[in-house]
Amino acid sequence: MRQSLRSRLVLLLLLANLPAAALAIGATLKAQSATVTARERASVQEAELIATRAGLTLGIAEGVVDTLASNPAVASGNAACRTILEDSLALRPDYVGIVVADDQGLVICSAGEVDEGKVARHSSLLRALQAQPTDIGDTVFLPESIHTQEKTVLAARPFEREGGRGAIGLLIKRAAFDKIFQPGEGRLSNGALALVRSGGIVVSQFGSADEKWRPSRPLPMDESSQLPTGLTFAASGGEEFFYALAPVRGTMTNIVLATPSSILTKPDWTSIGIALLAPLLMLVLGIGAVFAGVDRLVLQWIARLRAATGACARGDYSVRVAGLDSAPLEIADLGNSFNVMASRIEERSHALEEALAGKNGLLRELHHRVKNNFQMIASLLALQRRELPLRLRTLLRVPEDRVLAMASAYKASYATGEIGRVSLLDLLRDIAAQLRQSFSLSAPLITLKAEAEAIWLDLDRAVPLGLLVSEIMSSALDRDDAATMPISITLQRTAEDAMHVQIAGAGISHAVPSMGLAARLVSAYTAQLGARLETVGEDMIRIHMSIDAAAQAHPGRVELGS
Repeated sequence: MRQSLRSRLVLLLLLANLPAAALAIGATLKAQSATVTARERASVQEAELIATRAGLTLGIAEGVVDTLASNPAVASGNAACRTILEDSLALRPDYVGIVVADDQGLVICSAGEVDEGKVARHSSLLRALQAQPTDIGDTVFLPESIHTQEKTVLAARPFEREGGRGAIGLLIKRAAFDKIFQPGEGRLSNGALALVRSGGIVVSQFGSADEKWRPSRPLPMDESSQLPTGLTFAASGGEEFFYALAPVRGTMTNIVLATPSSILTKPDWTSIGIALLAPLLMLVLGIGAVFAGVDRLVLQWIARLRAATGACARGDYSVRVAGLDSAPLEIADLGNSFNVMASRIEERSHALEEALAGKNGLLRELHHRVKNNFQMIASLLALQRRELPLRLRTLLRVPEDRVLAMASAYKASYATGEIGRVSLLDLLRDIAAQLRQSFSLSAPLITLKAEAEAIWLDLDRAVPLGLLVSEIMSSALDRDDAATMPISITLQRTAEDAMHVQIAGAGISHAVPSMGLAARLVSAYTAQLGARLETVGEDMIRIHMSIDAAAQAHPGRVELGS
């Protein structure tokens, strides 16, 4: 099925802009992927920020501990040791106590709020610290002391003293670290933040109260690495989590910020909508602008040209394409060419119509004069016939009837205005009237009936058909009993291109000439028409012939046999 130019143009514009639409969608999806990456990076940066804050707090504590460790009075545990420790506690309100122990873990000096029940625990931690291969001068943030039940956190370092090694521990309020470890508001609604020691041991946890965030296997933590990283693991509950890892400087722990992957990968439909809407809107506006421009500059003018050519095809050569002054140059040239062509066709059409009208006038005049000449000949024959004796008048009546039959064809063509075409009913009616007049009072009643719509013949076929009917009727009327024998002529259409002329009367089949000139003329007229002359019983003669002029055997010629 053929499509209109507008529908094809719309399809072409859509196909032309599909790559741009695909690029816009691809860019949006890529932006979504970049958004997920940015969220993961932000999570890692937040974990790093928390670890940095913890490291800063530890750095200050490290400076205090290093200063105390380098003081001989503190290392010896003499009477001035307690005063020095109390002065150090006054530096920050978060410091609640200081403990100095020997290599056996025995407290040799202390200050501040040191719970006697926990001194043994602090001593064991310090003793464990001395047993580790820790370099002298390294201050550590002991993860064992960072527990949700603990009120204080222990920052400690070993040092050399007279008679062996010792250790000093600074007790810091846990609340100071709680503020540091607490992430942004609402950040842990579905996740968790924890301090995790190597091996996956959770030292302290913030945020989610359940354990769904815990990874299904230990997180790969490199104690020697000081760089934050992010990993995606399946949690123990089956859900995927993104774990942001950041080592806390000076400790054996890492900040772990666990966030469900569904939150990080959740599409931001508002951003996606805006990102997609803008290019798609531009595409739609671009397609609309192009279509409107093509419609205004091309399609509307094509529609005008189409309407003008359609009117011209229907024969209206007065139609012109108007408004070409505002049309594009190419369309204007095409329209002007059409207008010039239509003007020339209109002029030539008028000339042809005038020529045709003149030709038709000449043909009508010619037919009129031919008819008059035939009638003149018939009148001369009639005058000559009256001069002859009664017994010889029949000799001229027959040629007179033949001339009048030919005149009837031209008369019928001239009377209807259809030059070169004859109404068969009018022709037969005129021939019947002339035959009755020719035979005068001895002629029987001749009736004419048409059982079909109007039948038209070209003049070249109407003349021999009129002569054939006239010849048969003249032979029938020339019988002795003709005065008492009514004759009927019936026209029938047997097919779209065929017909019958039936002549009925008592014993009329015997009236068909069988010898002499009349018989030869009947045979010649039948052959010229390409017809069949049939006798249907004794009372009917049927002429079967084609209406189509192409079936004519020898148009315009009558051949007489020997």
